[in-house]
Amino acid sequence: MNSKNLSFFFLEQLFILILLLPLISIGQTNEATWNYPVHPGTEEWKQLDFFSERLDAFNIPDSILTEITTENLVKTCLKYPWWILITSRDNNQAGYDYLKSVFNGFRELEKRKDAGKELLRVYAKMLPENIDRYTTLVEQGVFSFQFTYIEILLAQTNILKNLDEKNFMHLLKKASSVYKEKSKAFDKFSYYGMANSCLILSRILELKAYYEFNMLTNNFPELINFNKL
Repeated sequence: MNSKNLSFFFLEQLFILILLLPLISIGQTNEATWNYPVHPGTEEWKQLDFFSERLDAFNIPDSILTEITTENLVKTCLKYPWWILITSRDNNQAGYDYLKSVFNGFRELEKRKDAGKELLRVYAKMLPENIDRYTTLVEQGVFSFQFTYIEILLAQTNILKNLDEKNFMHLLKKASSVYKEKSKAFDKFSYYGMANSCLILSRILELKAYYEFNMLTNNFPELINFNKL
């Protein structure tokens, strides 16, 4: 092969490589995700006759669960199709405990050291006052429940204990702000909508063993029971 043909050969190979670069890049950056391919409304869903089968259909395959980033896992957990089952027990904590027992995504999230940080990234952008954008009770209810879902996750001790001091204080300030804004729209959020904001604050204070909180629990033992809800 003469030098002219050799040069042409290398240019041709380089051109092919350039054409393939976007595909190579996509392959290297394609992160594991789980978008619940079997869910209410799909043909596969209609073929599932038992409640337990439908719950199992939501579970993340092990091959994805081990590869999915915490950021994507947070998105997946917040989009869990049957979050409403949290209301099937006496309180939200008991409801979440049940959901965790049937969905491996929640169990995996609590194992991640950076779960709190990633949840806080989402929570920091959520504004309770935006509920005023919605006019119907259904729309307001759907909006309010978005706070219920993320706040019950943030209130879990396994997640809170892995936050560093900076993020701890960030969460404390954000949850306080959310509670304040919810109280301004109490007619829309109600006690139910405000409870999880209180739960976050109460568990933070308990974990950090603040003197003032210890004094309160001495005078009002029911606060200890509230943290166990």
